[in-house]
Amino acid sequence: MQTRLVPRLALALGAFFGVFAAHHVAHADMSTPVSIDVDYALPLDQQGVDSGAGGQLRFGPRLDLAILSLDAELGLGAHAFSGTDAPTAYRGVVGARLGLGFLLRPSVFAHIGVGHLERSIAPDLTHATADVGVALDLTILPIIDLGAHAAYNTIVGNDTVDPYSYAVIGGHITFFFEDRKDD
Repeated sequence: MQTRLVPRLALALGAFFGVFAAHHVAHADMSTPVSIDVDYALPLDQQGVDSGAGGQLRFGPRLDLAILSLDAELGLGAHAFSGTDAPTAYRGVVGARLGLGFLLRPSVFAHIGVGHLERSIAPDLTHATADVGVALDLTILPIIDLGAHAAYNTIVGNDTVDPYSYAVIGGHITFFFEDRKDD
């Protein structure tokens, strides 16, 4: 699994920076959203682990095409769980978000990256991570969106440590910074 991680991350990073390049080629409207997520986290099939909380910082370029929007995102997040084992999951991810609409924008997203699970009893785990989810955003000002999201997150296991999966549900606020066009 680890031998396939590097090409996949390289492909994801290439797609991320490809959206930047597309701005100059397509002359489409472009902005840079910066989002702060706050989450309730629920572990899935984990013994000795109870729910917890956490969040994530996401940023990257948004390409607006009519009523569609495509965000290339980099994200850094952490979720702390309670219980006997009391793990904390740290994740660095790259991915994309596809939205539809203007004032009310439903979207789907997916990310891959590297995750680290720090535990008090069981062995720590550092490996590939992924998430997939849905969101709903409401534009309250042209430069601010409020939203809600739900996602499934996992840190892939290895030969000695099982994978660690959890669901999150939460809210987020997004600030938009307009990119200046060189005309």
